[in-house]
Amino acid sequence: MASLDDFLFKKKVILIEPYIDTKKGHSLEKLILWVNFFLEKGSNVIIYTYNKSTMAGINRDKVEIKNISSIFVLLGKIIFKRYRNLWKDFWTYFFAFKESKEDQPIFLGLTLSNPISLALASVFYNPYKNWGQIVMSSGLKLKDNQIKFNKLSGLSLKYLDKKGCSILCNLDFSVEKMKRDLKIKKVFFLNDPIFFRDKTITNKQEWENSVIVSGGEDWRRTPIEHIKMAKLNPMIDRLFLHQIDKLKQEQFLSVKKFVYEDKYFFSEELFDFFADKKFSFIIYAPKFIAGSANLATSILAGTPVLSSNFIYAKEVFEKYGKVGEMFEYKNIKSFQKSWENLTSWKEKDWEEFYIARMKFIKDVNMKSIFEKCVKIID
Repeated sequence: MASLDDFLFKKKVILIEPYIDTKKGHSLEKLILWVNFFLEKGSNVIIYTYNKSTMAGINRDKVEIKNISSIFVLLGKIIFKRYRNLWKDFWTYFFAFKESKEDQPIFLGLTLSNPISLALASVFYNPYKNWGQIVMSSGLKLKDNQIKFNKLSGLSLKYLDKKGCSILCNLDFSVEKMKRDLKIKKVFFLNDPIFFRDKTITNKQEWENSVIVSGGEDWRRTPIEHIKMAKLNPMIDRLFLHQIDKLKQEQFLSVKKFVYEDKYFFSEELFDFFADKKFSFIIYAPKFIAGSANLATSILAGTPVLSSNFIYAKEVFEKYGKVGEMFEYKNIKSFQKSWENLTSWKEKDWEEFYIARMKFIKDVNMKSIFEKCVKIID
């Protein structure tokens, strides 16, 4: 039996990424990590994307980049806003399927707003044997305190399963729910690839109480609201706000100093930015049903998290142990108590954190994630 390296050498690999910003964005970061892995294995990499992009960080001499016809991009601008992501997904996957239908490449979709558009695209052109799709929220919604599949999303996922697509989710919860509720067979858990560098960090117990919050308020997360409403003891010595608009410090009773950083950090820079802080706040709402790159980066970088009890965080704490402290979302007393617990950690607590971190590193490292993915979809 051929080794993985032999299998991938000169193998055609098609990566689909409809959502690419020219110079930044989590989608571009993940794409760069996947591209570099396949290039190191000697594969021939082709990227399909919706918009034309310079794709900073991609070696264009070694990678072929294909965009869909500009006519479809122009038409997409007059589509109702709520349907634009479905439009982008459909046409990007449609052309990728169509132009590569004679080959037998490894075919991996990296970002998908909804499985409906992918299912529609696969109706017209039958994809390949080695076909995998990373799905984040999977069409799951929180409604009336119950998490259910959107009906069309559920039907689409079942159709993709019948077509032979390996569905890859970054939540154990999503995998089990697809198996149980939708009777899907080819669904697998796969961590998101996160940049990691072995960087020994010691004596954080003696550091000042510096905290990082990366990303501002939106429907997914409300870190600033929690900090503003809380009376934290001890106070935060320095609060590092990454890509967050300037705030009025007098409105915050628990922060001695704000430090702002507007620059978009790519993988290595973001890793170091987390590593240089004592703690991080990861405060997502329960309706956020997906993994968190910030939470994963913080643990990998050796920075304990003060996290709300959203699904991904609960899975990480249960699977790996003491990676920080957890509180009930929008329960300010719970938030204050968890901060008090976190800042009171003794040497034993820090040792437990470093043990949990090593277990996390073993699973959430790029090499193991990439190799697991290829074995699943092969």
